[in-house]
Amino acid sequence: MTKHGKRILAKSRSVSAGLDFKFETDPYEIELHGLLTPEQYTEVMENLNKKLRSSRAGTIDGILLVTGPLLVPLVLWGVRHRGQTKKRKRLLKQGIHEFNMQYQELSMRWSRSPTSALSIERRNHSVVLDNDNLARNNNHSDQEEEITNFDTKTLS
Repeated sequence: MTKHGKRILAKSRSVSAGLDFKFETDPYEIELHGLLTPEQYTEVMENLNKKLRSSRAGTIDGILLVTGPLLVPLVLWGVRHRGQTKKRKRLLKQGIHEFNMQYQELSMRWSRSPTSALSIERRNHSVVLDNDNLARNNNHSDQEEEITNFDTKTLS
């Protein structure tokens, strides 16, 4: 990926009293650089938001946080929050992988520095392999079969 290429930076906003975020689906004021159409951008962001919905804080989390001075609810909130954070990270990775498989000429990334941001840019190469194709291309299963056959012949 090029450092000086054109890049779409997805905007996000806080939801659930600042506990979570949502990506803006409206491409207004977002420079798409011709990488995606406004309709494609909206669809991609809606899909990501839908995927991340299950990892967002709910009413119970808000109640636990408000009753935090009692300490026990704060511990429960911390445990729930950690689980939601892990789930959000896993779902975001899945969504990014699905985007990269669907739009082979583009690359979506979640950058953590200097600030956390979702970006989309043109890929230098246009071949993306999923795990199944990668294993088939590397012939791992064929190599394992040959080793197994070799071991049984030498043992006899």
